[in-house]
Amino acid sequence: MRKATAWTLALGFSALIAGYPWALSWALIPDPTPTEVRAQADRLLALSVRPVPAIDASGALRVVPVADIATHAPGPCQRSHETEGFGRRGFVVRVTHLCRIDLTLRDASTATAATLRQQWVGDAPEGLHEDPLLAEEHELRDMLGRLRP
Repeated sequence: MRKATAWTLALGFSALIAGYPWALSWALIPDPTPTEVRAQADRLLALSVRPVPAIDASGALRVVPVADIATHAPGPCQRSHETEGFGRRGFVVRVTHLCRIDLTLRDASTATAATLRQQWVGDAPEGLHEDPLLAEEHELRDMLGRLRP
């Protein structure tokens, strides 16, 4: 009986250690609301000095000038976490939010872009920031494939 209790405690402790960074990231970094995603997109599009990589309705990659965007609406978001090792204060967990942005262009056509925001629990790596970014052309198709409606 003592052996079973010891093994149960050891297994429980191992699960706690393995799940601790993941649970802590869920507690400390909430998912963005549609209003927050909309505000991020507003800010990104207002500050963008270069065209926005997007995929049009036919599935072709397109670079859309910001001036050609009539409206935009937030789409679904996906959350992922990755434990990046140990920092000075314990585990470092990177939480990534990938959000779809549906664009309506001035010529009444539609396109889809994506935003990416990374946040860290623990020590953030030097030189990295938590500001949201528009997805780059080379990663856009893969990202939007994970955010199918």
